[in-house]
Amino acid sequence: MLGLFLLRTRISDIPLYVTVSLTTAAMWLSSVRGGVVHIGDLSIYYSSAVFFSALLVILMVAYVQEGPAAGRMMLSMILGSSVLVNGFIAMGISYLPGPMAEQLAATYDVSLVNLLGSIFVLFIDFSILTITYGLLQRSGSGSPLYLRILAVLGLVQVLDGSLFLLIADFGEPNLLEMLIGMAASRLLLTLVSSPFVYVSLQLDRRISGRHEEGQLPLFGLFSLEDIKYSRLGKELKLQADQLRENEMQFRDLIESLHGVTWELDLASLQFTYMGPQIEKMTGFAPELWTGFDFWKERIHPDDRERAAEFCRQQTSMGRDHIFDYRILRADGNVIWIKDNVVVVVKDGKAVKLRGILLDITEQKAAQQKLVQSEQRYRTIVEFAVEALVILDTETFRFAHANHKAEQLFRMNRDKLMQVGPLELSPEFQPDGRPSLEKGREYVIAAMHGMPQEFEWIHLDSNGREITCEVRLVQIPGQDKPLLRGSLLDITERKAAEKELAESRYREQELAFRFRLAADSARLGIWDFDLLANRLIWDQRMHELYQVPPDKFEGSFEAWADCLHPDDLEASKIK
Repeated sequence: MLGLFLLRTRISDIPLYVTVSLTTAAMWLSSVRGGVVHIGDLSIYYSSAVFFSALLVILMVAYVQEGPAAGRMMLSMILGSSVLVNGFIAMGISYLPGPMAEQLAATYDVSLVNLLGSIFVLFIDFSILTITYGLLQRSGSGSPLYLRILAVLGLVQVLDGSLFLLIADFGEPNLLEMLIGMAASRLLLTLVSSPFVYVSLQLDRRISGRHEEGQLPLFGLFSLEDIKYSRLGKELKLQADQLRENEMQFRDLIESLHGVTWELDLASLQFTYMGPQIEKMTGFAPELWTGFDFWKERIHPDDRERAAEFCRQQTSMGRDHIFDYRILRADGNVIWIKDNVVVVVKDGKAVKLRGILLDITEQKAAQQKLVQSEQRYRTIVEFAVEALVILDTETFRFAHANHKAEQLFRMNRDKLMQVGPLELSPEFQPDGRPSLEKGREYVIAAMHGMPQEFEWIHLDSNGREITCEVRLVQIPGQDKPLLRGSLLDITERKAAEKELAESRYREQELAFRFRLAADSARLGIWDFDLLANRLIWDQRMHELYQVPPDKFEGSFEAWADCLHPDDLEASKIK
């Protein structure tokens, strides 16, 4: 029970510790001389054995449950108190009246040799306890807790008793018999005391989750806190519990994000926090991210200096910043990271950096594909045969024009962006309709999803008329109504078509006049293909030779058959 009592008091409860330590020291010094009980032929130092067993139980419980620091604290308090108690008893023996001094002298051994020997043994006990329990924790961590407690207490009890006997009774003729008796008694006490240690630890585990620093549970049933806490204290405790719960919820929320949160101390350039998601993202465990240098070494060599220098500059100016860079994963693969950094400023000086890392590898890949697609589109547009323009139907101005459009209108792109198709058209089109009226009809129809194809007269920067074949198509999915227009210069084609039409007209006119002259002179017209032996007659030839068209075979021989025999020889081709 004393072990449990000491266990649940904390280091901060110094008055209670001092009181318990003084009491323990007085009991220790009173048991040093002890007495002897005989069991058969064995002599057992009963009082010292019992007390040292209890003392080791106290140290054992404090060390196991509270850690080495608490064990050392308990040990130092007992030793310091022992020196004080020993001094007080020595002063009492010297200055108290005779009977009382004699009783103290008979009960306590206050010699310096005895005190130093006892302190030495206690130090050795604690060292053995520390080493033995540490070894058992590593080598026997799979064994039950009770067996580990039994092994440690038994070993330390036997070694403690052996050291004490060797120091106090070295040279005694029956020392071996005393050692055997001591070992038997200590092992028996181990069997008796180990259940108390085990029960104390188990009981403490059940109540440790319900009590805070400075509480004092009594036998694990209730806490003095429930009696002494005021209403204000309970409210503060409730607020503290709520704060811890909110902190855990916030941490769970942060660690459930796809990004990785982090914090860097600028004074030491060490990470004070790195989210556990970093291992999945980079392949490196959070504990490996020690500081700024480790982060810098993980950056791709082509981005390393740029990213590090940018972060330094923005931090020195106290600016929050966002930047992208590539990270080399543990498996050698490269990923893109977007780093959102917040600069924490205190008293006008940047003291910390906090941020979140986002894996944007997929976005970068999609962005790269989009850039490549845009580049291909621009290449197609720029090197297209026809002039390509984008018309903003709200302003009726060009929103874009390719190089061919610059050549067509003999204007650079900047000037083209300041005008629209109406400024580059005559007032009237060839059919006599106003360009403004006719152009709006085409635009409205195209905006209603009906592609338009038509011919249009444009003007270049010099006022020269350009006949264009125009196609208008609506561009879907835009913030504003846009039309894509393609303009093909057909001026030369239209001129050639006009010239050809005029030539055909002249030919038809000449043919008509020739026919009129031939009919007047009663002349027949024929055409003979020498290679194909194909002879073509007009109607007048059929009349002259009196051969119907359906009877004429259309060959040289057919014509020769129509000649007089006297003229046949003369008509042969030589």
